Amino acid sequence: IGRESQLKMLHQVQPRQRNTQEPNAVFVSGRRGEGKTTLANRFLSEVRRDGAALVLLCRCYDRESVPFKAIDCLIDSLVSFLRSRTIDEVHQWLPEDIGMLAQLFPVLRRVEAIADRVSVNVAGIDSRQIRYRAFAALRELLLTLSGTKPMILFVDDLQWGDADRAAALHEVLKPPDAPKGRLLGTFRSDEADESPFLMEWRGRQPDEDRPLHEQRIEVAPLTEDQCLNLISDRLNVAVDSLRERAHKLFQD
Repeated sequence: IGRESQLKMLHQVQPRQRNTQEPNAVFVSGRRGEGKTTLANRFLSEVRRDGAALVLLCRCYDRESVPFKAIDCLIDSLVSFLRSRTIDEVHQWLPEDIGMLAQLFPVLRRVEAIADRVSVNVAGIDSRQIRYRAFAALRELLLTLSGTKPMILFVDDLQWGDADRAAALHEVLKPPDAPKGRLLGTFRSDEADESPFLMEWRGRQPDEDRPLHEQRIEVAPLTEDQCLNLISDRLNVAVDSLRERAHKLFQD
C-alpha cells in the first residue's frame, strides 16, 4: 500500500536492462521503517516466481566485523545456488582462477566442484595480486552465470557497508564486458552522507569512462489517504466508516 509507483519503477528497469545487455544499479532509499526492504522483497518475490532472473540475496549489519562486507554475504548466496546445481554444470561455469577466489572466501569450498579445484599455491604471490585475480574470477563467474539468465544482486542496508567493499563491488560490475544484471540496494537516506560504502561508490562513478547506469527510487511516509487504506486493509473495515477517525489519527 502506497508503494505502487515504486514497484512499477522497479519492474520497468528490466526491459531496458535486457536491451542494453549492461548491468545497472538501482538504489531504494528512505528513512528507517519506511518500507525499503519490504518493497524490495515484494519485487524480488515476483521476479523469482516468474523465474525471470537469478537472485542473490545479502544484507549488511551495523558493527559487523566481516572481511569484504556486502560481498561476503553475496558469496554465501552464490554458494547456495551452486550447491543446488549438478557438479558437471558447475564445472562448466568455473573460471580458471576460482582457487584465488576461494582463498578470499573459503566458504566456496563447500561447493564440491570448487573443492576439487582449490589446490592453488599462493606462496610468493602478493596479497594485492591475489585480491585482483580473485575479484576478476568473481566477475568472470557472474558473467558466465548471467549468460543463462539476468542476475539481480540484492544488498540490504548498504549504509553499513564499507569503502573497500564498494570498490570491489563496483569493480566487479562496471562496464564493459560486465555481468548482465542489476545491483539492487537499499539504504537509509538520513545516514547516506556518513556511509563509507556510499561515499566511495559516489566517488568512483564520475571517474569511470563508462559509469554504471544508476537509478534511485525513494520511499517516503504514507499520505493520509494511504494510511486510511492501510488501516482499512488491516481491520477489514470499509474506508468510509474509518475516514473521520483515520483523519484524527493522522493529524495526531
